[in-house]
Amino acid sequence: MIDPNLFKPIRGPDSRSRNVRLSYLASLIAGGFVGGGLQRAGGTLTVIWVAFGLKMLVMAWICLVECDAEPLA
Repeated sequence: MIDPNLFKPIRGPDSRSRNVRLSYLASLIAGGFVGGGLQRAGGTLTVIWVAFGLKMLVMAWICLVECDAEPLA
């Protein structure tokens, strides 16, 4: 079996990686439906601007979030 914790509870200690994979898959599918609806309602230019805005938001978030990791050097 690929994931031995497949049928364990959602809040279990060993289910974090499974939950991350399921969240990724759900957001990918939901994003496809939202993008398709946005394409139909607003057109290609609207989709491009929304994608640009979301990417800039994520980039700003990555730049502003404090890192807890130690320096590599």
